[in-house]
Amino acid sequence: MWVTHCGVALLVSNDNYPLLLQYKEARPSVLEPYAGECPYSHNGQRIVNGQRLMQAASDIFLGWTSNSRGQDFYFRQL
Repeated sequence: MWVTHCGVALLVSNDNYPLLLQYKEARPSVLEPYAGECPYSHNGQRIVNGQRLMQAASDIFLGWTSNSRGQDFYFRQL
């Protein structure tokens, strides 16, 4: 069984305006064994680029990062 890390971060400005960001762990694609190796070295980047291709207006906070243990994540505004 795989455990995928995800969560929500609440950020508040000095003027008390809230911003909710959702982050999710980006695992390798289940299609990779059949479609070939992914051209992206970062799984979060693969997911973000796929979402930007499919959405007419993309989330301005959509992005990707890694943690200190080398796990790939992507994040978006909630």
